[in-house]
This record gives sequence, C-alpha cells and structure tokens, in this order.
Amino acid sequence: MSDFTTEIYTPAYASGFDIRGNGNNASTLVSIRNPWQGGTNVEQHLLILRDDA
Repeated sequence: MSDFTTEIYTPAYASGFDIRGNGNNASTLVSIRNPWQGGTNVEQHLLILRDDA
C-alpha cells in the first residue's frame, strides 16, 4: 500500500474512499473505509493490476 502514493481520484461529494496509483505502472489501489453507517475501523482495499503488472 505504501507504493500507491499518487492521488488519481478523490470524490468531492462522497467520503470514505479514494483511488491511488504509483508512478511506475497503470495499476491502481481503491481504498474503502467504513463502508456502511455505524461502521468503525473497517478498511478494505481492491488492487487493480493493469499493463502487464
């Protein structure tokens, strides 16, 4: 996760998730925090591999 430091997209009107990439390839990491009301300390990550990664 520490390799994905480049912000690709962070929504202006929603909270709890962001999409980050790294400068080496087109792979991205989607991070989701507390995806439902009342959820605490819930964090999930979806790694999307592209371009021969």
